[in-house]
Amino acid sequence: MTDDATEAKIRLLIRVILGAGILSLIAEFFVHRHHEFAFSSFPGFYALVGFAAYCIIVLGAKAIRPLLKRPEDFYGE
Repeated sequence: MTDDATEAKIRLLIRVILGAGILSLIAEFFVHRHHEFAFSSFPGFYALVGFAAYCIIVLGAKAIRPLLKRPEDFYGE
């Protein structure tokens, strides 16, 4: 497989994932859910919480990487 074909497949996958996310956000305006808390009734609330959790995980991993990183010759090779 060539690099162009791989890049095209990756672009298609990203578009499909973005499309699914947009469709789920649009569906929140039409689907009635029973909310346990008042703040969870806002459209897109769970998408925002998921994105915030993703950002916290990524930024947290970057922050603790220097603490967990080992030298390249750690195993003596």
